[in-house]
Amino acid sequence: MRWLAVLTAATVLAGACSQQGQDGTKGAVPLPEAYPRIDTYPARYTVYDSLPVALSVNSAVTPVLKPGRTPGLDIPYPRYNATVYLTVIPDAYADFDQIWNARRARIDNNLGDIATSAMEVTSQADTSFISAIVLAKSATQTPVQLLGASRRHGIIISATAFLHDNVKATNLDSISPAIEALAHDMQRLATDLALPTR
Repeated sequence: MRWLAVLTAATVLAGACSQQGQDGTKGAVPLPEAYPRIDTYPARYTVYDSLPVALSVNSAVTPVLKPGRTPGLDIPYPRYNATVYLTVIPDAYADFDQIWNARRARIDNNLGDIATSAMEVTSQADTSFISAIVLAKSATQTPVQLLGASRRHGIIISATAFLHDNVKATNLDSISPAIEALAHDMQRLATDLALPTR
C-alpha cells in the first residue's frame, strides 16, 4: 500500500511540472528567464573640481568633461551599461526660478506617470547646496535623477542616471542592485557639493 502512495505523489508531481499545449500534447514548463547578478562598484569616491562646482564621483569610473556655457559630465558605468548625464548651470542668479522649474519639468517628462519617491540632501561641504534625489518605483530607463542648487552661488545642477538596456518589470529585480548603487553615488554627489577650491 505504501508504494501506491509514493506512485500517486509522483504522478501528481509530474502533472504539476507539465503543461498542455494547444494541440493537446504535454510539455515541460519553461523556467523564468534568469539574469546574471550585477557586481556593483565599490563605494569609493574622488572629488572632481573641473566644473563651476566640486562634486564626488565614484573612483572606479572615468567621467568625461563636457565644456561649454553649461558644462557637465558624462559619467559612464560600464558594468551597469548606464551613464549619469550631469549638467551645471552657473550664473543663474537672474533666471534661477525659471531654470529650476524647467529642469524639474524635465524630470517629470522623463518619468511620465511612474510613481516616485524623493529625498532631500543638504551638502555637508556647503549647506547652501540643497538637492532632491528622485527615485522611480517601477521600471524606467531613468530610475535616479537629481536636481540641486545653491541660490546663494547662482548654481543649478541636474543629473540623470540612464540605463542603456531595456528595463522591464521582469528584469527590474535583477538590475535593482545597480539602481541602488547609482542612487547611493548620486546621494554622495549631493552630499559633497561645494564651490571648487582651485
